[in-house]
Amino acid sequence: MKKLIRFLIEILQDLEKMDKDRLAKELGELFFYINRQVFSQIPGVSAIAGLLVGSWVASTFTTSPLKGFLASWGLIKGGTRVVSTTTYSLLSISLPILGAGFTAYIVQKAMKAFRERQLRRNMAGVAQLI
Repeated sequence: MKKLIRFLIEILQDLEKMDKDRLAKELGELFFYINRQVFSQIPGVSAIAGLLVGSWVASTFTTSPLKGFLASWGLIKGGTRVVSTTTYSLLSISLPILGAGFTAYIVQKAMKAFRERQLRRNMAGVAQLI
């Protein structure tokens, strides 16, 4: 747990020190992965996970006015917050897409850090062989 907290503190400190060019580059990467999730014909694992999480959040915590009415009469189980039909549609579509894009971005960053750490370790091992 302490490692995770230290890792998150380092990330926040890096964000504080980040210049505008690097921030623009990171946001560009994030939008690239969101765009890739939106326009991909074959969804990836992160897209499927994002769709599942987004639809679960939309159906668990929010409900459309019609479903809210039926739930108030006890005919169906509904969400806890009644929102407009437009908001419900927006949440059930955009939340999964944003979740999938953000997940893909985080996975890409984690894999990049893992590969860099593995590369440093392998380079140190090769240096010892020489």
